[in-house]
Amino acid sequence: MSGSTLTVEIAGEADHFSVAPLRPILTRAAEGGCTRLVLDTSRIRFADSGLLSVLALWQGAGRRLVLRRPSPSVQRLVRVMAAADRADRRVGGPLCASRPTSA
Repeated sequence: MSGSTLTVEIAGEADHFSVAPLRPILTRAAEGGCTRLVLDTSRIRFADSGLLSVLALWQGAGRRLVLRRPSPSVQRLVRVMAAADRADRRVGGPLCASRPTSA
């Protein structure tokens, strides 16, 4: 960590199990006043919502996330989440919420 920026490189798979060690690292960095996370994802071969859940912990309270050199897997995950978010905004509800259906 340099100044208020934490730089992390992740390689291999980024799923719920493999990204779990990032949770306490990001928590300690945020508690220590770090406001910017630079995440190098160029060597990630697979990424799922586990990576997104850890990154969601970081965002907020004025903290900033920078994805450096996103791998194709990370790019795909970000595109899917952005599309889901846009679709959810069009129907006016929170993502993954149950909505009544008309019969």
